[in-house]
Amino acid sequence: MSSCLSFMIRDKKGRVHKLEISLSRNYPESSPTIAAVSSDAPCINEVVWSKKSRLKDVVQQFNEVQEALHVLVFSFTLLYMYPTTWSCETVPLE
Repeated sequence: MSSCLSFMIRDKKGRVHKLEISLSRNYPESSPTIAAVSSDAPCINEVVWSKKSRLKDVVQQFNEVQEALHVLVFSFTLLYMYPTTWSCETVPLE
């Protein structure tokens, strides 16, 4: 039998993500797994876990992956826009 914990996490941009972490019977010896995420971006598949790890470390890993993915999506958006975007010289206002 396993247990499941649900977290509502707000990232730096104010977006809310629901994170569900599943704990096996032999937790904390075995790593928890991320059961479900309500988010636009894909989730981490494998949790980095050691004997000294805590659940807050899993949440931190999730936050780091989400932040990196949002930066990546932003970069791809800029790359997509770049060929079709014109850069205009700015004129100082007097």
